[in-house]
Formats: sequence, C-alpha cells, structure tokens
Amino acid sequence: MEDLVIGGGCEMTMGGDRVCAAAESYIGLVEVGVGLIPAGGGCLFMLERVLEGIDEPVLSNLPFIRVAFENIGMAKVATSGEEAKERKYLRSCDVIEMNPDRQLWTAKRMAIGLAEEGYLPPAQPMRFNLPGEEGLATLKMMLHNMKLTHWISSHDEKIARHLGRVLTGGDTTINDTVDQQTILDLEREAFLSLCGEPKTQDRIAYMLVNNKPLRN
Repeated sequence: MEDLVIGGGCEMTMGGDRVCAAAESYIGLVEVGVGLIPAGGGCLFMLERVLEGIDEPVLSNLPFIRVAFENIGMAKVATSGEEAKERKYLRSCDVIEMNPDRQLWTAKRMAIGLAEEGYLPPAQPMRFNLPGEEGLATLKMMLHNMKLTHWISSHDEKIARHLGRVLTGGDTTINDTVDQQTILDLEREAFLSLCGEPKTQDRIAYMLVNNKPLRN
C-alpha cells in the first residue's frame, strides 16, 4: 500500500500536530509544476520546520530559509516517510507506521494520547525573524545565475521570486518579527498574481491534458 498526498494534502498534513505516515508516503509541495506556489499554508509550515529551535534573531538565517526555498522551488517530493522527515515535510516526532493495516489504529491511539495528555492548541500565533529585502536580494542573484546558465526559464524565475518574497517575509528586517498571518497573506497575494499569468495558465492546461509539467 502506498499513500499519495495530493491536492493540498501536504499542507493539511504539515498543519497537523502529529502525523502517522505510511512508510511509503509520497509527499511534497509541487505547485511550481503548474506555475504557482503553495498558498494553503505550505510556505508557512515549511518556514516553521526549517527555523525550528531558532528563538532569537541571528545574523543571517538565510541558509535555513534556502532549504525551504529549494524544497518548494524545485518541487522536491519525498518518496518515503523517512525521506519526508529529512525534507521537513514530517517532524522528527511524527510516527511512521510500517504496517498499512495498523495505520488508522495507530493514528487513533496517537490522537487519544494527545487528548489524555491535555492537549491544547497553541495560544499564540507563530512568529519569525526573517531577512526581508536583504535576503530576497541574495535569492534573486542566485536565480539570475541559474537563468543565465539555462537551469531555469524566465517564468521559473518569476515564480521563484514570488516564492522568495514570501519566505523572506516581505517588507521586514531580521530584527523585526513577522507573524503567521503576514506569511499567509503573502502566500495568497503571490498565488493570485501568478494565477493571472498566461504562462501559468498554459502550465495548468498542459498538466490537465498531459499529466506532466510544461517547461515554458
């Protein structure tokens, strides 16, 4: 048995407090394949994962953010539960159930266990220290070089710039905090902007007809 997480399933999974994943879980944020970026919290949850444990502002957290940028921008898909942990789609505390016949039972026991421990949802929204325009400038330079060497197309670069703006927090600096609603707003803004792009619409149409991405 294999679990295929598709159509927003990755964001729903990442938004859970605990996950019971199948050993053969295929999971990733692959929206760039149709000319878009994740807009259901995917960017937010990936930022949460890569910045986990960094409680105070640091000189530069761009190397951590770049992990999220590459995961989403290159549509990296985990092909197993263990790989999903490596790519941050699953947390280290999430459970991988080897026996598919026990997966629902294990998940139920996990939910009951959380309830018995007195689980409560987080009292405060997530907040991040993000580099803003300074960090985005570095990502833009990387994208420019990739375009010059024909690794990406002009439209790939445009999508990645939108993604970079979301992941670096928009109009902010490393010494200011950005809350989760700001990231969600940036996600939505970028998603809607890309929906209006003719080349994105071409990618969507091509995927629906041919079931594979269009490189345009």
